[in-house]
Amino acid sequence: LRGLGFDGGLPEVLEQAGPGMRTFYQNVLAPDSPNAISEQAYKKALDTRRQLQQTVREYFTRHQLDALVFPTVMSAAPPIGDDAETTIDGKTVPLIEITGHNQSLAPVCALPALTLPTGLTQNGLPVGIEFEAASGEDEKLLRLGLSLEEALGPLPRTTLD
Repeated sequence: LRGLGFDGGLPEVLEQAGPGMRTFYQNVLAPDSPNAISEQAYKKALDTRRQLQQTVREYFTRHQLDALVFPTVMSAAPPIGDDAETTIDGKTVPLIEITGHNQSLAPVCALPALTLPTGLTQNGLPVGIEFEAASGEDEKLLRLGLSLEEALGPLPRTTLD
């Protein structure tokens, strides 16, 4: 952390992470928090993760997939300053729900992931598309990304609805 300019340790990191992350840490991750995850729940989560990884490996193999393709997140990037919540279609939504929803599979299943920009919303906020390949297929995924750029040219920077 010092190499990144954080001399104050975890408290300084949490201070810069914003109020949503500080609250999450204090309520869930801190060992003395009221909602701390028990050792039993943690071990169960690890078992569930292993089962999910196996299921995803089998899915890629059975369907002979090169990649899964989907929107990187459920909305455009939120405006700077929307640290805990943002507004979508007039509704206030916790930021973690929209930014984390499509982001879970790759880290949980150790899948390589590649996100490419696809354009801007009417408000000028960026949107992207994500490609995830089977575990260990990093090179195949990078070749796919490069082949898209080669075949299509740079991805369009158009305004999307």
